[in-house]
Amino acid sequence: MSRSAFGRLHPAVSLTVGASIVCLAFLTRDPLCALLLAAGVLAFNGELFGASFALKRLLLFLTLALAGGVTNPLISHRGVTILFYLGDGAITAESALYGAVSGALLADVILWCEALYRALPSGAALWLTGRLLPRTTLVFTMAIRFVPRLATRLREARAAQRPFHTQERLRHAVVALQTGVALTLEESCEIAAGMEERGYGKGKITSYSLYRFRGRDGWMTGAVLILDALALTGFLTGALHFSYYPGLLPGTGSPAWYVFPLALAFLPAIAERKEKMLWRFSRSKT
Repeated sequence: MSRSAFGRLHPAVSLTVGASIVCLAFLTRDPLCALLLAAGVLAFNGELFGASFALKRLLLFLTLALAGGVTNPLISHRGVTILFYLGDGAITAESALYGAVSGALLADVILWCEALYRALPSGAALWLTGRLLPRTTLVFTMAIRFVPRLATRLREARAAQRPFHTQERLRHAVVALQTGVALTLEESCEIAAGMEERGYGKGKITSYSLYRFRGRDGWMTGAVLILDALALTGFLTGALHFSYYPGLLPGTGSPAWYVFPLALAFLPAIAERKEKMLWRFSRSKT
């Protein structure tokens, strides 16, 4: 397979799926929903890049959740279940759990945005916003590209200058930084000059799109919208609501409501697994 199954979707559909999952992470404060979103993105990363990559992202998730669980009780002392006192402040279980869930949801947003960005083809972001905001999109994408390019140039400069600065590490780092920044800026100027020569910014230009809305885009869009509606119904009815203060109070609805955020979180991973199975089946027939 040249690309992931998620990358083969229409960019508008990919944006709908990603926005739905990220919005779910912003709306919920339920610990189980946070774990379901984490499990979904880890499964998605595992399908795309392998188990070792997913384990590294699991470490990031646990680090942010632990950081939130440790720091929030030091700031907020709300809650009725006092674990112990630190100075004059009470460390409560409610505050610790709220911080851990907040850190976990932050990790969910970061991991989902990273996974979706890696899964999408390079031209998808330009297709989504390039027609409405062409200059803003170009500046934004070039700014994002500047950071990894600068890191690459710094590694190259350090590798080239290391034999000449074996004893002067500080000077070595400064010279490498100057070289890396100069090379990156020079490359950016060359790109800008090339775009100017091609007529960018001198008038209205046409664009060609390879993306077509196909059958798989239709069923993916329908599945996402249905799951969005059902999950939103669970939030509005209080079934997926979770309260931390003054005491822990889970939602009053049936646990079956968690099936909908579970399905939404695992939808990209299921699509990847289905594509792999179809690919292996087609190869076995040849």
